Amino acid sequence: MHDGFYFRLAFGIGLLRTASSFEGTVGALPADRAIGDLTYSGHGLAVDGAIGGSPIPGLAIGYGFAWQIADDPTLTVENTPSSDGETERTDPLGATIHGFFVDVFPNPRKNLELGGLIGLATVGTGDGGSPSQGVAAAVWGGYGFWASNQTSLIALLRLSLAQTSSDYSRSQFGSASTNVERADTTFTVGVLTGLLVN
Repeated sequence: MHDGFYFRLAFGIGLLRTASSFEGTVGALPADRAIGDLTYSGHGLAVDGAIGGSPIPGLAIGYGFAWQIADDPTLTVENTPSSDGETERTDPLGATIHGFFVDVFPNPRKNLELGGLIGLATVGTGDGGSPSQGVAAAVWGGYGFWASNQTSLIALLRLSLAQTSSDYSRSQFGSASTNVERADTTFTVGVLTGLLVN
C-alpha cells in the first residue's frame, strides 16, 4: 500500500522550448525590434525527484524538483529588421523547478499516480545575462509495478510550464542594452522511468 515515507527518483528524456520577449531600448530601437523574438528548442536529459510522506494512504506531499536540459538547442530569431532565421547553439538550455508536490494514488494498493508540483523556476539559455527566475508548475501521470511491499518501478509522463524574467545583455549591444528586461516562457515534456518508495 502507498503510505508512510515517500521517495521518488526518475530519469528520462524530454523536449524543452523557451520563448523570449524583451522590453526596454537598444540604442534608438525598442528592444523587441532590435533583438527580436527568440525561441530556443531542443531535447535532452530529464530528471525528477521528490521526498515527503503520506498523511493518509494514497496521498503524498512534500518537496519535489524537476530538471531538464537541451545540450544543443536550436535558436530561432524572428521579427527583427534583419538576420531572422535559425542557428544551432552550443550553450545548453536548461530549466529547473523546485517546490511543493502532491501525488495521488486513486487506489492506494495499485500504482496509477497523478500528481503536480508548484514552485520556483530557473531557466538558463546561455545567451547573455543571468538565468531568468520566476514561478512554474508541473503535472504528471504514471504507472508502476510493485518490486517489494513499499517499492515500485515507475514510468511517468511529465509536463511543465514556467514564467521567468531577468535583466538581459549581449556583448554586441554594449552599454545600450543594460536596461533591457527579458521574459521567458518555458514548456517541457518528459518521459521518465525510475524508483518509487512509498
